[in-house]
Amino acid sequence: MKDKVLEELNMNTENFEKIIDGLQKRIAACNLRLGFILTTEDLNNLTIQEARTLKYWAKNEQSKMDRIIGTDLYHIIGMGELTVTQMNLFIKLIKEYLSFRSDIKAIASNLTLENIPGLPATSEYILTGFGNIKLVSATRSRGEAASVIDDNK
Repeated sequence: MKDKVLEELNMNTENFEKIIDGLQKRIAACNLRLGFILTTEDLNNLTIQEARTLKYWAKNEQSKMDRIIGTDLYHIIGMGELTVTQMNLFIKLIKEYLSFRSDIKAIASNLTLENIPGLPATSEYILTGFGNIKLVSATRSRGEAASVIDDNK
């Protein structure tokens, strides 16, 4: 009886597939827009129209990403009743999606005709709720960038 109740609480396959499909679509969109942009030189080589389109997309994607990694993420983890296998796949895809975050933020906030932002070499965040632990993550760039994005701002 207890196993049946636990089985009913687990996320059903249809809903999980919708979540995974949505996340894979976001990753595909990031790859489409940013897959070939790994250095500041890559940004410099865009046409004006490509740069405008990229900035518009980055602003919209940043908003979507904020919602997904904020509200949606903690609700899925807290209320989604994912199985261990589902959770592993979900977290793997979230991590892949987040690998684009620093570049999206730099482009959305700083890309203008007068200013081509340097792509960040690393991203830092301090976990204030967990003993001020500093997390540092490499980004997608080829390491040519010297800047560090402070995600606490």
